[in-house]
This record gives sequence, structure tokens and C-alpha cells, in this order.
Amino acid sequence: MDERTNGGLDRLLDSMAEKSLSAIPLNESDYMKDGIWYCGVCGEAKQKIKTLAGKDRLIGIMCRCEREKDEAKRRAEEQTRRMERIHHLKSYGLHLTALSDCTFERDNGCNKNMYIARRYVEQWPKIRQGAVSMVLTGGVGCGKTYLAACIANKLSAMGVPVLMTTASRIINSAMSNMKSNSEDTFLDEMSMYDLLIIDDYGANRGTEYAMEKLFDVIDTRVNSGLPMIITTNLTKEQLQDTSNVTTERIHSRIVGACSIVRCVGTDLRKGRQVHNDDIMRDILKGE
Repeated sequence: MDERTNGGLDRLLDSMAEKSLSAIPLNESDYMKDGIWYCGVCGEAKQKIKTLAGKDRLIGIMCRCEREKDEAKRRAEEQTRRMERIHHLKSYGLHLTALSDCTFERDNGCNKNMYIARRYVEQWPKIRQGAVSMVLTGGVGCGKTYLAACIANKLSAMGVPVLMTTASRIINSAMSNMKSNSEDTFLDEMSMYDLLIIDDYGANRGTEYAMEKLFDVIDTRVNSGLPMIITTNLTKEQLQDTSNVTTERIHSRIVGACSIVRCVGTDLRKGRQVHNDDIMRDILKGE
């Protein structure tokens, strides 16, 4: 290395060292010891001497306080980007906004399965870490959708990104994005949600092609280590049935990834119907 090259390298390294020093702010509580500044809060060094190209140079380094600030800033920026992408996904019309009133606070105590939803929310950190998924099965009107919506609304209020939608909406959106050559982007954006809830699975029989699109979403989610909840009127035996070639693959993936939880109870919708009928009779009686 000739003298000019060596001189250029020295100037470059000197400039980099100066920039590293200026990037680390000094506070009033900081103190100097042996020619090096230390953080007055955590006590860690904010500078150190490092040999670069045969020359000792003073460079700036992050103390624990600065590392924590930097990590918090990184997480905040990542969350902002994530929420922007989630907001974009909402434009697909996937969310079931009609279920916004389904909350634990509005529970009238008639749903015998409500403890399932409450425990799921209480154990959310463990569930998220372990990617614990479940299928809520049961007859019509037993409250599966209400349970799932309570979970969705409570976690959303806690700042957890949740999407609650139906299988048909997922299929329609996936096929629409496939036409615009953005199917991979759609699958990636679906993975932005910490929890995906697919309501009323199996209500509409789809074609083999449509079920393949739904399989892609579920499979991507499982492979990404993300939890999901599926509500269905199908029984455990129907989900485990492999005789239908159209649903065999997706059912196998669902059963393999989810715990099957049976919801019990009478048809809550009939109770609401009786209540509405009583009110209507009072109205029609007049004064």
C-alpha cells in the first residue's frame, strides 16, 4: 500500500471514528474515567479505544441505555410498518365488522363455553409463543362465533393484530389477488396478523381449486408458526374424514395443526328469537 493510499485510509477511518463519537449523545449525568466517557445511568462505557489499520482510535459505542432505546425505536418502527400493511389488508374487506359488539363485557352468561375464550385471552403470551391453534366445533347457535369474536375484540383492544373473517372471503380475496399477480403478497400480508380467525368453515362447499387457495393460507400460517382459530359446524369425525378428495388435504392440515374443542349448549339463537317474539307481541297488543 503506497503512502497516498495509506493516507486516504487513515482519513477515512478517522472520519468514521469521529462520526461514531458524535452519534453517541453525552448527558449531564455522564462522567469521564481514564479518558473515556461512561453513562451516568447504567455505568457502561460510551467510548472505547480500538485499533484500526495499526492505529489506536477512540470510537463511540452504545451503552445499555442506548441499546435499549435503539431496540425500542426499532420495534416501534417495525410495528408502524406492520400496522400500515394491516390497514392495507383491511381494504380487502376481509374483516367481519358486524361482530364488533361481541365482547366479554356484553356477555349475559348464557354461553356455557365463554370460559374457553377467557382462558385463551388470559394465556395469549403462551399461546402466541407456542402457536397454539384450535377448532371450535358445535351445533348451530351454540355460540362459537361469539366466542371467537370476543377473543378477537379483546386481543385487538390489547394491541394484538387480529383478523376475523370467513373462508369464502379469504378464497375470494386470494383469487382476486392471483388475477393481479400478487398472490404471494396476499399470503405475506395475511401473516402480518398474530391471530387469524376463520369463522363458519365448511358452511359453503367450495371447488377443489377454491379449497386449494384456502389451504395455501392455512399452510402458510402453520409454517410461519402463527396461531389461528377456526369455527365450524363440522364434527370431529367429519374433519377427520379422508374420503372426500376435495377437502381431504385441508382437513388433514387443520386437524394436524389444531386442537379440536367441542362447544356445548342449546341454540342461543332460539332464545333470542323467543325474546324478540315476546317483545313483538307486546308491541302488537298496543295500549
